[in-house]
Amino acid sequence: TVSIIQTILACIALVFCGVERYPISIYRSRKQMLRSKALSQEYKNDLAIERNSSQLVKRIKTTIAEYTEGLAIDAERSRASPGLGVKMLNLTYVLFSFLALLLHPLFYSVLLLDVIKTSEDLQNIISSVTLNLIQLFKTGLLGGIVMYFYAILGYLYFSDAYTSDNNLYCETLFHCFTSIINNGLRSGGGIGDVLDPATMDDGQYWGRYFYDFSFFVFCIIILLNIIFGIIIDTFAELRDRKKDRENNIRGKCFVCGLDKYEFDTKGMVGNFTFIHNVYAYLNYLIYIQKKNINDCNAIEKRVKELMKLKDISFMPIQKSYVLDLKDGDDN
Repeated sequence: TVSIIQTILACIALVFCGVERYPISIYRSRKQMLRSKALSQEYKNDLAIERNSSQLVKRIKTTIAEYTEGLAIDAERSRASPGLGVKMLNLTYVLFSFLALLLHPLFYSVLLLDVIKTSEDLQNIISSVTLNLIQLFKTGLLGGIVMYFYAILGYLYFSDAYTSDNNLYCETLFHCFTSIINNGLRSGGGIGDVLDPATMDDGQYWGRYFYDFSFFVFCIIILLNIIFGIIIDTFAELRDRKKDRENNIRGKCFVCGLDKYEFDTKGMVGNFTFIHNVYAYLNYLIYIQKKNINDCNAIEKRVKELMKLKDISFMPIQKSYVLDLKDGDDN
């Protein structure tokens, strides 16, 4: 039975890894781009010039190949020397594998947590706790102090209500404290749900009334909801950040930062990603980076100097030549 469960869990892990890591790419050929009705005439002319400049294209392809080879070498080096966090994670996996071989196969199930690395949503769930770990610890410490105060009151005045029939023990202060933590927090109505009910005849009715009700208000309603609120708010913030990032990718030009709406209002619907082609700018930057400065013209020398200073002022930030032409035609 254990082997069947392990096989099923392993298959589930493989399915998750396949879904998360399978590369999805969208390719659109240049012929399709040219057939697009929204494509401007200026960009068509640029494509025609680029086709005629075969020598320049070959040089760009050569530089891209060299640059890609350099990136591959750097990636191989980084994989050869992983960071401390990756080393600790791999060491933990190895440790649990040995525990599964030596003690019990149940430890193999821990290896399924590797699916967290492949899903950004699962990482956000973990981050919603770890990002505010200190704040959660301080809130939990405050809750422990409050429950310790109720343990003192229970030990001094209401120890008779802590009976072993309800799995409650209050012979010592420590027993009262552990009983409140174990049973008080797990009960929907607080510690009053598990204590023996008080009656008007025993003389402790009103004391028990305020004891049970105040524990429910401070520990169940306030403290627990503060902890839940911190976790939920952090997760919502991470989700909003992801959503904003995706909206910026889909709705803004990566090069100039202008909104898609700016292009749509000028009659260039669906064309804003082609005007400032990311790969064309990348090709140009690699070309400038690899070119000898003695072979550069004045513009290329200026761009090369700004690249060394990590200055991107030469990029069309918040402006577009095509939009300026449209504005001039409208005027």
